[in-house]
Amino acid sequence: MLGSLFGTDPGASEKLAQQAFSSGLLTAAIVYSQESESTFEAEVFTDAFQELGGFVLGRFEYSVGSTFFEEHLRAVEAIMPDILFLPVPADDIELIAPQVTFFGLDSLGIRIFGTAGWSQDEVLNVVDTRHTDGVVTASPFPLGEILPGYQEFLSVYERIHQRTLPNLFPTFGYDAASILLEGIKTSAQTSKGFVEALEELSDFSGATGLLSVKDGHVVRKHFVTCLQDRTRRVISPYQQSQPIMMPPLPDPETDSIPEGAPDRIMGFQCSNSGS
Repeated sequence: MLGSLFGTDPGASEKLAQQAFSSGLLTAAIVYSQESESTFEAEVFTDAFQELGGFVLGRFEYSVGSTFFEEHLRAVEAIMPDILFLPVPADDIELIAPQVTFFGLDSLGIRIFGTAGWSQDEVLNVVDTRHTDGVVTASPFPLGEILPGYQEFLSVYERIHQRTLPNLFPTFGYDAASILLEGIKTSAQTSKGFVEALEELSDFSGATGLLSVKDGHVVRKHFVTCLQDRTRRVISPYQQSQPIMMPPLPDPETDSIPEGAPDRIMGFQCSNSGS
């Protein structure tokens, strides 16, 4: 059970599947890495989205270490889904995000959804906002709020070690111990009773998020946000990122805009953003 704390959390993919479906986006394509975490998140999204009634029109896997994604993105273009789900490692986002724009997928009205790597500061600080604005993502940390469990852990860690937290690895061990202590508090008399007591755990404020036990696995509650100007913004379950509309281009032969030509899409922005 506690080993699942250290593994890939299905919560982000499940929450994003719910967000897509509830906002009226009913078809999806997935581009993902052969790396195990990316593959797992792609599978979780597929199952959750299809269970809700959505359709995954295509899944396109790339090799670890790939740097060029034209084949995969052209395949997505050919099937024209409502969304492209990119549960890719954070290191790959810097490579694939500009190519989504370069090959024009966002200009076709295809919205981008991505897991927690997309909202990491290390990614947002280096990838141009043209490639991240309007991306819908999910994270175990709520917007504009420090969870009490994380704040408590941070205070204890800094007091004992007399230094700032170098990375998040210690938080996993802390949460494992905290969950065990919660089980001990129930005074369960048998191992079966102890496990059953842990199954009752719901939205426990840990250092790595709000923790619950579901089907023998520790899972985190995830929060959906929309990326805009290198920040996370609130998006309701029924909202979509909105297309940025631009005037049509002139005909190269006549240098004039054809009569009745529609405006063109030039990417997306969060619903509450200005034009």
